[in-house]
Amino acid sequence: MYHAGLPDEGSRVSVYWPGDRNWYHGEVKVVDNHGRSYVMYDDGQVETLHFAVERFKLADTSPSPGTHEYDSDHVEQITHEEKL
Repeated sequence: MYHAGLPDEGSRVSVYWPGDRNWYHGEVKVVDNHGRSYVMYDDGQVETLHFAVERFKLADTSPSPGTHEYDSDHVEQITHEEKL
């Protein structure tokens, strides 16, 4: 489901964690009918967010070298080095 101004399924995002004073990168896997987004971060953590009240930015669509990608069908960790 698309919400104007908010990331859609498949979007790469950076989410700011104020307690850590850091941005964390991931992919929006699912957006439900209640505006909740399920994000899988590059480190494998999963979080449910309401982007309407979060500090975030859309990220580059390609992960940096050495970061992890996740196959949405199998949720298996694959590093760029393993692909070479």
